[in-house]
Amino acid sequence: MKTNRRKEKRCAVALSALLVATVTCSGCSLATNGPSSSASSAGGIAASATTTTAAYSDSLSAISNIAANTASMDFSYTNRDTDASWDASTASTISFSSGTADVSGSGVEVQGSRVTITAAGTYVVSGTSDAASIVVAAGENDKVQIVLDGVQLTGSDGPCITVSSADKVFLTLADGTDNVLSDASTWTLSGKDGEANATVYSASDLTINGSGSLTVNATTHNGITSKDDLKITDGTITVDAANTGLRGKDSVRIAGGTVTVTAQNDGIKSDNDEDADKGFISIDD
Repeated sequence: MKTNRRKEKRCAVALSALLVATVTCSGCSLATNGPSSSASSAGGIAASATTTTAAYSDSLSAISNIAANTASMDFSYTNRDTDASWDASTASTISFSSGTADVSGSGVEVQGSRVTITAAGTYVVSGTSDAASIVVAAGENDKVQIVLDGVQLTGSDGPCITVSSADKVFLTLADGTDNVLSDASTWTLSGKDGEANATVYSASDLTINGSGSLTVNATTHNGITSKDDLKITDGTITVDAANTGLRGKDSVRIAGGTVTVTAQNDGIKSDNDEDADKGFISIDD
């Protein structure tokens, strides 16, 4: 799948006042923001010139319910979602080399090539390692910015980047850089709820911004996963996944950049089926 500010529809929720049909799927909806939207009928919900009165009434009711849910959905982006700048004078730096990581600055703990970020701030990451692990274990109100400044990292025993706790994480692709993140070649999941299951995994909101490039290789499981919102506002992003390419449980929102996904399962997935105003995919025109 390739997206360059154009619409790709897997499942749809209507935004247009002229909507006469909807496509639905379990725990997932896609809304497109822009001057026009369209949708096609599925799942037995349709309205047309030949629809019976009862079916037409059911369709209107379904459309009304979906429109109400859509009205409460949050399609917005914050200024920080789109601002890929950082202050190098205050940022901590992390440089990987083989089986080690050198750190300058505060908020970072190091064990070999395993780096744990424990506080809010900006962390500029560079270097190469075939056994790397970046873990974010910050406070629940902490916002963390990880700047990828030309890295080629492979996870030591699973994911390459794992966000276990933070308010929000910004993964910034430095201008003019190529970055590659890969998972370990073999790793298994225990099946526990909330287990990290992607090359880039976040239990918190995750935004990818910046004009650089990012290639994510997921040889075993998912490519990029957020248990909350996953937003992409810029960058050239390529994901090759053995399972799902991009997953944001509450939403996946794409406002810009070029995104190419090759996946053995779903290309893009949002599957919160408990909250009516979540579990949607939004791709801006």
